[in-house]
Amino acid sequence: MIYSVVDIGSNTIRLQLYQYKKGKLKTIISKKKTAGLISYKENNKLNDEGIQTLLSILKSFKRILFN
Repeated sequence: MIYSVVDIGSNTIRLQLYQYKKGKLKTIISKKKTAGLISYKENNKLNDEGIQTLLSILKSFKRILFN
């Protein structure tokens, strides 16, 4: 079985892809992008530029997973 985890933090966004086989997890893919999302915060919300930054990174992760 294959599992994927996306961790969206205030500074970095991580993609981890694991394979679970015979009771063990094996890392298949590990990617990290620095986004600095905290700098896009306005009134305790992510502004439009921050949202676009996040979407761009998530789309790049999608290309990795589905190509």
